[in-house]
Amino acid sequence: MARKFFSMFVLWTLSQHAILLHCYKIDDSCHKAGIADKIEKALLSAFDMAQAAIDALQPGHDTFPFWNDVPPRAPELQNLIKLLFAHDDIINESQPEVPDDKRTQYRYKQTMRNIKLHIVYASLTGILTNIRDPGSTSDPGANDAIIYCDGERYKNTLRKGKLWAIDQNNGVKYKWSQQQCLDKFTTLAETHSSHQDDNGEYHASTVQLCSPLIKYAKDTKKQQYHDLEIGKAPSKLSNWNAGGFHFKPVDVFQRLDVTLLHELTHTTPGRVLDDVKLKRSFPSLGIKRKAYGWVKMLKLAKEGAYVDKMVHKTGPDSNADSVAFFALGCKLMSDKDNPRYITNDGEVRPMKGKKPIEWEPGSWDRRGLHSIETSAYKT
Repeated sequence: MARKFFSMFVLWTLSQHAILLHCYKIDDSCHKAGIADKIEKALLSAFDMAQAAIDALQPGHDTFPFWNDVPPRAPELQNLIKLLFAHDDIINESQPEVPDDKRTQYRYKQTMRNIKLHIVYASLTGILTNIRDPGSTSDPGANDAIIYCDGERYKNTLRKGKLWAIDQNNGVKYKWSQQQCLDKFTTLAETHSSHQDDNGEYHASTVQLCSPLIKYAKDTKKQQYHDLEIGKAPSKLSNWNAGGFHFKPVDVFQRLDVTLLHELTHTTPGRVLDDVKLKRSFPSLGIKRKAYGWVKMLKLAKEGAYVDKMVHKTGPDSNADSVAFFALGCKLMSDKDNPRYITNDGEVRPMKGKKPIEWEPGSWDRRGLHSIETSAYKT
């Protein structure tokens, strides 16, 4: 009797804790658009990718101090890190000593053996810890995320000679030009991290899917990475995102799930990563292009700031697309049903012997806690 009472008490405690968990919410506008179910499935796929990337990075994250080598990595994983995040002097082990960051002033040479990708790890763990747990909370907090499919919540108003857009769902005021999805033709999605209202209260991050992405989601059945075989031809969405002539086969995998994971890295729980701009896209015109798509991500890895430098926001580890595609690559490598890896040229090929990589379990046990809390909540 005592054991039964104790079990019931533990279950009740977990269920109460689960109610307080942060979560994501799919707004009614997405139900009206007819794609809420597709968003739900794509989010679960995005979380699986994030989990795979965390599992892949965990042994390195558990390695101290910063300059120590990480445990040996699978060659496919090491190559993916090299492609997306490493300067040539890191790969060739010719990097001069550079300060780690302004807070610690650690100085050590980076090599492919001691890259940890701390920012990537922090972004993805933040997403899983705070956003992965589903819910329909009526009062979302600063570490939650709400997904919208239209901008009807915005009310334009003139104050002191300036035009503002007020989000009527939370009272947050933005400049008129900052309201999401003003560009109804080329922008796929836009995200606002947590903002304060006039009373100083922080509100949930908002992800809004724009018209092209909503139309694509309606018209296309294959919205997740595992729906695709080896990519050979660009989809409208991936070709759009990669810039047409910059397209590589892996860009085919720019589906709704990869796009949502990209957007979630822009949220407050995702550490507000950026769409980092390349240094010289059109130097004669002074135009800098954002590092979208495989070709530009590889270019950013060579031209951007060094990774694992916490004060820099211009490195590939702060670029939303680089992080999302890294997570995709980790999931492809560990997919038990169809293990694949990404080549230097952006091709997606079967793993040797068709054997998936099994990531070593690490210290991050949120996954187990999540399953207990979610089941308790459902009970």
